[in-house]
Amino acid sequence: MRKIFLRIFILTLFVVVSCGGIYYYYKHKVPGNPNDFVLALKDKTITLENTESPRIVFVGGSNLVFGVDSKRVQDSTGLPVVNMAMLGGYGLTFMLNGVKQGIRKGDILILSFEYYLGEGEMDLLAHTVDMVPGAYAYLNPYEKRAYPFADAKLKLKHFIDALQMTAQFNTGYVEEIYRRDAFNSYGDVISHLDKPTPKVLGRRFKIEANDYTHYIQIMNDFAAYARSKGASLYYLYPDYPRSEYKKYLPAITSYDQQMRKLLTIPILNNVDTFIYDDEYFFDTVYHLNKKGREMRTTTLIDIILSHIGKIEKYEKRS
Repeated sequence: MRKIFLRIFILTLFVVVSCGGIYYYYKHKVPGNPNDFVLALKDKTITLENTESPRIVFVGGSNLVFGVDSKRVQDSTGLPVVNMAMLGGYGLTFMLNGVKQGIRKGDILILSFEYYLGEGEMDLLAHTVDMVPGAYAYLNPYEKRAYPFADAKLKLKHFIDALQMTAQFNTGYVEEIYRRDAFNSYGDVISHLDKPTPKVLGRRFKIEANDYTHYIQIMNDFAAYARSKGASLYYLYPDYPRSEYKKYLPAITSYDQQMRKLLTIPILNNVDTFIYDDEYFFDTVYHLNKKGREMRTTTLIDIILSHIGKIEKYEKRS
């Protein structure tokens, strides 16, 4: 009996050591994808550090990444523009914390988040922290508690990829768009501008009328911090397809009412300002194609210019 247990122990030890060795080789000896989309977070942080104030800083999800021509905004306002937006799936806290330490006096922060204010998607957050370790500091307490499980799940995926010798560089249409070098120097994604629009518009998530008091308070706390640094803040409702807008208008109206009642950041537009026909969107309900991006940027510039006087007065009082 002792021999059987010994054999089982030796076999188990062999499997554990072998698996650990394979994972270690995959993780530490095989280079990760240097063109991974989330690595743009590092590039944007460096750009924010190196861009002089006063400046316009876009903060939010992918509606800003795919839907703004920052160069046109910079040329029209005469102010440097840094688009710090990334992905709505990061969650509200992560997106705000990602710019918090870079805020300076004179900055004009323009926030725009998708309609699902909340926590981040843990798979995405775990992958981002794996690629950009410093991003762990951007997680909120709930996400930090959930992170070990998400990280373990990611490591299991790495191990399976190692066993299958999965290629480090993906190929296909998605990877043509979502990559590190998809961004221009301002932080906008431009890889999709000359691509044909996919037939299916993705991420048509249901919008429900929820209580957003907690998340609005998070934005208010961020605003108080930014103002203590001498920055001014403004909020923009995102772009959205007309078909989805009609479908979820009651929930969006409820959201707007809560925002206008509780948010301490001036809201520059209405919920229907950036509503466009579906033909002006690219692959998801928040990603505009080339024509949609041009239309939104034109309207956005008009909105910003109409508030430049107010911004200058605020800076003089500060």
